[in-house]
Parts: sequence; C-alpha cells; structure tokens
Amino acid sequence: MFKTRTTKKSQTPPQPGARGAPTARPPRPPRPRAVLAAGKSQRRTVRIALLLSTGLIGIAGGAIMLHRSGGTVPVYVAVRAVPSGAIILKADLGVQQVPRPGVAGALALAGILGRRAAVPILPGEILTAGLASAGGVPVSQAVVGASIAAGHMPGAGVATGSRVEIVYTGQQPLNGAAGAPASVAPGTVLCTAAVSSEIPSATGGNAQVDLIVPVAKVSVVTTAAAAGNISLARIA
Repeated sequence: MFKTRTTKKSQTPPQPGARGAPTARPPRPPRPRAVLAAGKSQRRTVRIALLLSTGLIGIAGGAIMLHRSGGTVPVYVAVRAVPSGAIILKADLGVQQVPRPGVAGALALAGILGRRAAVPILPGEILTAGLASAGGVPVSQAVVGASIAAGHMPGAGVATGSRVEIVYTGQQPLNGAAGAPASVAPGTVLCTAAVSSEIPSATGGNAQVDLIVPVAKVSVVTTAAAAGNISLARIA
C-alpha cells in the first residue's frame, strides 16, 4: 500500500490592519542625548542661581535686622588680671561690643566699680554676676564719709573705684586720734583707701565722698575729716 503525503498549505501572514493581526509600531527615533545633557545643565544652573539668590536675600535680611536692632550692646571686660579680693577699679575695665541681646548676667558699671573680685578675674573676661562680690567691704575695712573741698581733690576728680591716699593737711599736728601716732604732722599720709562712691557738688562746693579705709584708721581719718583737714591724692 502506498501512503499519500499530504502537503500543508502555506499560511499567508496576516496583513497589518487585519483582525487578529498585531499593530505595527513605528521604531523609536534615537534620543537626542546632547539635547538632554544640555537641558540637565540648564536646570542645574537655574537651581544654583535660585540657591544663591535665596542665600543673598537671607544675608540681606539678616543685615537689615541687625541694623534695625542696633546690632550690638556693650559689656565690660577685664583688661588686666584682678586678684581675688582686690577692689575692681575703672582702670581694670574695658568695653567690648557683643551681638544682641548681650551676655546673660553681664554687670553694669555701677555693679562693678568699688566691688571686690570674688574670684581671680582674667584679662578679657566679661564681668558677670558672681565675679564681683555683693558686699564689697571686708571685715577688716570700713566705709567712711567725708566732705572734700574742691581744692583738696585731684584736678580730674575721683570716681567710684579710684584708689587714693588720704593726706592730713591741717596747719597744726593732729594729736590724740586713735589709730595714729602721738602726733600727726601736716602732709602725713594717713592711709590708702578706695572710693566707694562720690557725689560732686552741683555748685562747686564740697564733694561728698565715701572712702573704704582700714578699720584701724577709721578714727584718725574721721577726726581729720571732721575738721576739713584731709586731701585726696589719686594713685590709680
């Protein structure tokens, strides 16, 4: 028996657009890489420009706020070392400008001069609460008030914290004052002292001065001051 070979009919591929045929897509054009790179570079440039402009606006705004707020405030700093227990003088101080609102606890001048250093104060240190003792006068010293005539004061006057010598200027020797030799000759330095406060006369008369003196010299100083026989010689 002979087998007959059946020849399969060749199938014609479906034409585009016919039912069941896949839709042909046009090939993608090559991406313009140079154009894309240029676009990224432009966007980066714009971003950097925006950041710079924002920073400049911030700086300008800060400068305006600094100008409007006054910018800085003064604080007092030590210009030289002040040992613990020493009286703080005006010559020990300088002024430094710091940004607002300033330094917490910074002392005003009235709270510094004439006070004693509670701890050693270093050059450049800002005078804050705790560095100057509140009492100001130790047990071994006392405050004596005196009325000093204009001619018995230094030409530039004295100020709180000034260190002075108290000079006896009576015409006759001072006798019988406790804490003094048997006779104090005119021109004798009774002691050194610090000015605790000073109220100048508005009419050119006597100035009222509070002096911090050693306790042992209180009697002789008050005796001479009561008679108007003391002068002050400024030493610092």
